[in-house]
Amino acid sequence: MGIGLTGDHQVGFGGWNSGSGNVGLFNSGSNNVGFFNSGTGNFGIGNSGEFNTGIANSGMANSGVFNSGVLNTGWANAGSYNSGGFNAGSLNTGSFNPGHTNTGSYNTGDLNTGYANTGDLNTGAFNSGDANNGLFWRGDGQGLMQADYTLNIPPIPLTLGASGILKLPITGNITGLSVNPFTIHGDTTSAIPVNLSLIVDGESGGITIPIHVTDEIHFDVPISGLPITITVPLNSSLDPIQIPQIRISDIPLNLTLGSDNTMLNVGIAGNIGGITVPVFHFPAAPGFGNTTNAPSSGFFNSGDGSASGFGNMGDTISGFWNIGAHASGFENYGGELLSGLTNLGNAMSGIANTNALGLSVAGVISGLANTGSRLSGFFLTGSVP
Repeated sequence: MGIGLTGDHQVGFGGWNSGSGNVGLFNSGSNNVGFFNSGTGNFGIGNSGEFNTGIANSGMANSGVFNSGVLNTGWANAGSYNSGGFNAGSLNTGSFNPGHTNTGSYNTGDLNTGYANTGDLNTGAFNSGDANNGLFWRGDGQGLMQADYTLNIPPIPLTLGASGILKLPITGNITGLSVNPFTIHGDTTSAIPVNLSLIVDGESGGITIPIHVTDEIHFDVPISGLPITITVPLNSSLDPIQIPQIRISDIPLNLTLGSDNTMLNVGIAGNIGGITVPVFHFPAAPGFGNTTNAPSSGFFNSGDGSASGFGNMGDTISGFWNIGAHASGFENYGGELLSGLTNLGNAMSGIANTNALGLSVAGVISGLANTGSRLSGFFLTGSVP
């Protein structure tokens, strides 16, 4: 369809497109729609890359103008996966960011939420340090907030009392008592040593011998060698004494503990608790309300972390309410490598595009409201070979 066309499936002016499958004028690439495109699958003017939508994009799958990176939504982005303009870094939401994964503008550092931060992980503006909240901080970890609320329930006093008649009859027999056999023996041997030393002393002052004559005459004859000591040593031993088992007969029991008039009063007093219930705990960290595994700046981000912005869930994200990984922009949902607004899928830029291949396969889509894969332009459905 056109003027001066030769060949099959040509649309436009014959001889003015040198590529194949192009629609428009002066296209030298293939499957382009527009003017002066030298790339592949582009929609617009002067695109030299692939599957770009816009003007003078030299990268791939960009939506915008003058983007030399990959999967940018915006203008003049030298980096990749940016939503904004003039970003030399990647994964930024905003403009003029030489750093990476920033939400805001003029950030030379990384993972900042705000403006003109030269450090990293700052939430605020003009911070030259790292992981700060606020303005003009030059150190690290300044302006951080933490919150902790614990509910303490004091001990609850408990008092219990009871009374009753105590009359406990106890009857029965104690049986099975015995003394096991045992042996009495010496210290070092089995025999019992018996050692006896008997000493007998004898003593006499002399001997009186009476001689009967007319008159009684007495005389003493001394005996030398007295006193006499007799020593009788006795060394022997006894065999070990074996004591057999001694059995004790049954012992009958028949008694009563208490009586009809014996009262038993029981009182218990004490406390239950107290109890400490942690309600919430927010440690001092960059940003406000973030629950990410890795540090993040911004507000209420969750997931693996390394994020900036507001309400993002996932890994390495900037912007607002994105879910996924390696993304920038607003409310994108999918696998990874996303920029722009409300895109669903993987590897896309632009606005409201849907990857028909699912969340885990690269769709390579740019433009507006396209559904499929390998598409650029507006409101298209399908796929370009």
